[in-house]
Amino acid sequence: MLAFKSHSPAVARIIILQSYLIVTTYFWFFHGHGTSLDLAIPQTPQQNMLVPQVLILILNRAVSGIWACKRKHDLSNDFILLRKGELMMRNERWERVWTLALASMIILVLALSMITESFAQPNIPGEGPSAAEEKAVTAEVPTYDFTAAFLSAYIWRGQQQTKNSLVIQPSMTLGYKGFSANIWGNLDTNPYSSTSSSYSSNWTETDLTLSYSKAFGPVTAGIGYIYYGLNAPNPGAPDPLDSQEIFATLIGNVLLSPTFTVYKEIDHYHQTYFLLGISHAIEFNKMVSLKLAASGSYLLSDDASTYPKYNGNAQPTNEKYSNFHDGVLSATLPITPLKYWTISPTVSWVFPLCDDAKNEMKGRSKNGQDDNFFYGGITVSFAF
Repeated sequence: MLAFKSHSPAVARIIILQSYLIVTTYFWFFHGHGTSLDLAIPQTPQQNMLVPQVLILILNRAVSGIWACKRKHDLSNDFILLRKGELMMRNERWERVWTLALASMIILVLALSMITESFAQPNIPGEGPSAAEEKAVTAEVPTYDFTAAFLSAYIWRGQQQTKNSLVIQPSMTLGYKGFSANIWGNLDTNPYSSTSSSYSSNWTETDLTLSYSKAFGPVTAGIGYIYYGLNAPNPGAPDPLDSQEIFATLIGNVLLSPTFTVYKEIDHYHQTYFLLGISHAIEFNKMVSLKLAASGSYLLSDDASTYPKYNGNAQPTNEKYSNFHDGVLSATLPITPLKYWTISPTVSWVFPLCDDAKNEMKGRSKNGQDDNFFYGGITVSFAF
């Protein structure tokens, strides 16, 4: 469910979009009714039995298709590389394959455990739980979130990934007792070209995130792992190397919800990214609120060849980057018109925090000139 390479972009899009639509439609049928629309459809034992069967089918289809894409790409050049007359074993790709397999198995086990827990104890008329028991059970109910974002740009840590293009970013998250698994993707509907070239829409990225968090009084601590499956920026271009990170985060359950997260690259782009953010929500009524957020970062490169510092001409140097990086200011207006549904218009401004960051953001931009970015869009979420 991770790295879709350019030799099969159609297969990648079909797997992700098909899985997303099937899961969303299925859960809307079984859980969307009986909400504020009051169109309840009684659930039979046969319907409940279909839940694990359908989810297993979806996960199996996604894992099998993605494994096939990955295997086809890797088998062609897994073992030996001829460089300067010496044979070198290519174990790195096998390690990545096993990482993908392990991550897929973790998602499958997590999904199955949630299904088993949520349907293991049917309610018996006349023998319902007490209020205290209902509260305890509710706290342990699995959570599901299906989101689609439609944005005017995709900016990642100050790096411009798209330009003059609508991006569509579907996301699915499963959560249970502090554990969560998320799969996220990016579709660039109009890949940018500095020439007169015109490209069709392109699936550029698929990320998998696994995490665990737990509250300790006024502080919530979490750890996690992210796999970035990167595709070519436009059809026919070479694929970037995939990336992997581990991270740890601390969240203060106090005013402004201060959050500090450290991301450590463990694959190709050797650097550590420190992120400090704050946010505050203003509730206008039960349906509408305003969320304001700000963040700043510091980036520490471990290798100039994989993450260099840029000079005043926006060109990479032989020095490692070590300085403050990008800042972000954002405003989001979550609107909840129906139970489970949230529509969120959002705007963001991304800007450099120092001259080194300005040079890098300019050098990595699509036209080599932009060093700050203002963009916005709308996010639609179905969560329960």
